[in-house]
Amino acid sequence: MATRCGVIPHPTVKIIPRDRLRDRAILVCSDGISDQISHHELEETVTHFYKTQDTENCCKQLVESATEKWHTKHNMQDDITAIVIFMR
Repeated sequence: MATRCGVIPHPTVKIIPRDRLRDRAILVCSDGISDQISHHELEETVTHFYKTQDTENCCKQLVESATEKWHTKHNMQDDITAIVIFMR
């Protein structure tokens, strides 16, 4: 049944070596977010909340923004999940 709803059991995984001088956060999100929010907007949001190390409100902002865009553009909503990890 899940497959009929668009759920796939094999996630897209990409391994990228970390640049310790540049990389400050890891963002894991569902396509419900990445289909609605541009990479630029994702970067701006994460950067804003990095300054205060506020992962909870960063995730809330991403989820709320994606939800609003889904409702405005499509009058529906996809699954929306965000995990943010700040690194030092």
